[in-house]
Amino acid sequence: MYLLVLLSIPLLLLFSAYQSWRRNLAKCQESGLDTIISSPFHVGSALWQVSCIFMLPLCGMLPQAWTEPWLDLAHPYWQIYRRHATGFSRCGDLLLVASPGGTYLGASNAEVIHQMCVRRADFPKPTQVYKIIELFGANVVTTEGQTWRLHRKLTAPAFSERNNAVVWKETDRQVQRMMATWAARKGNTTNDMRVPDMQPDAGTLSLHIISRAGFGVPLYWPGEAVEVSPDDGLAALSANTTPATHLMTFKDALSHTLDNFLWFLAFPPPVMKFLPFRKMRKVWQGWNELNRYWAQLLEQKMRDIRAGDSETTSMDLMMRLVEGAGIADSKEGDMTRGTSRGASALTAQDVIANTFVMMFAGHDTVANSLHFATLGLAVNRTAQRLLQRDLDAMLGTQRVGECRYEEWCDRLLNSMLGAVIYEQLRVYSPVINFPKH
Repeated sequence: MYLLVLLSIPLLLLFSAYQSWRRNLAKCQESGLDTIISSPFHVGSALWQVSCIFMLPLCGMLPQAWTEPWLDLAHPYWQIYRRHATGFSRCGDLLLVASPGGTYLGASNAEVIHQMCVRRADFPKPTQVYKIIELFGANVVTTEGQTWRLHRKLTAPAFSERNNAVVWKETDRQVQRMMATWAARKGNTTNDMRVPDMQPDAGTLSLHIISRAGFGVPLYWPGEAVEVSPDDGLAALSANTTPATHLMTFKDALSHTLDNFLWFLAFPPPVMKFLPFRKMRKVWQGWNELNRYWAQLLEQKMRDIRAGDSETTSMDLMMRLVEGAGIADSKEGDMTRGTSRGASALTAQDVIANTFVMMFAGHDTVANSLHFATLGLAVNRTAQRLLQRDLDAMLGTQRVGECRYEEWCDRLLNSMLGAVIYEQLRVYSPVINFPKH
């Protein structure tokens, strides 16, 4: 009897998956598109995002007749890594993938993509897909409708030409410090540097820029002297050593959370704490410490606003959110809604959630773009020479740090530098999937 029950469970699961696939296939056929591909796995599934690392090699061992053409499309980033094997190169501008877990539309037509992005009412976000980004609460990415408009209204003013000028200056400073770190490594000199792997440094560079320019929290490279006074309210966040009240530094907490983000697809933070794996407990500890640091930073911004202090060397996204949410007069530790804008205002926790999502989105996309642009130049000597020629002709002996953003940004974007950036974004887009209904 027990054996019969055990055998019936996988059979029921298989039958349920088959029925789901039939329903999703019928939906795809109703669309009228010619290219419809069936797949046993849904590329947008959170479970598949985590397990595909192990499952794809196993599926690759199966006969090609069993896996053609869905296997290449099952890769989470098939648009980049499998573009020449299958997909658009063989199926045209639009293709639909039907699987038990759902349907997936792939598009390489610019007009179609534009329409899906701008017609928000016709193509709303499936907010349940974005729940993974709600590590600290609802934010401008995970919401839709009236709630999204509220988040958008309060976060949009933080991005302006004036703030871009702040990022420009901080980027120059951080690049100089990164190169000084490279020069100090064994075997390197100021004029001769070898960097075996730039990916970690690209991530550190983008993290430092966003933290200082966006939130007023300076972070430091290994061996760099900390310039923040111990009496400064942000000293604990900028420290290179773990403060007495924390279990890791702010920078380490950020790194553990951002670098291990995919694990949150499989396990919610509270669950990680009790898993019998050291790696998972460390990821949870990073998330928990980061939550405490965010609350500490928020309270400092609220004190600064009440004291009339204004940050002039950064665009301070969190301070703008605190001001817009009307929570500056809230008591420390109070996560309730701001009283100045009524019940529809953001809460203190909403401010923290939006702060994190800005850090998360900016860090990952900028780091990957810098990394791929550098790799592209490294293997293309002609592009290197053309880029150097344009920079020499335009700047001469003048350093970028001596140039004003307002005068030089457009000029540089209209040179070979702009061509490199745009080509990198075209070939290796930082965002390749837009979940839409």
